[in-house]
Amino acid sequence: MKRILTLLAVCGIACIVAVQPAAAAATSFPDVPENNRFHDEIQYLIEKEIISGYSNGKFQPT
Repeated sequence: MKRILTLLAVCGIACIVAVQPAAAAATSFPDVPENNRFHDEIQYLIEKEIISGYSNGKFQPT
């Protein structure tokens, strides 16, 4: 029983860590230049923490 609870706790922590926003602190994405027609909308979604991009700091897919 103790092993099951430990396993569940470890899995729960792993899930929480896995879904943390990768680039929440990013102010912009290098693959979305200011002249991109959706730049302002993407910035808005970043500020509202709706999107965060990928761990490499890019918005993707291109």
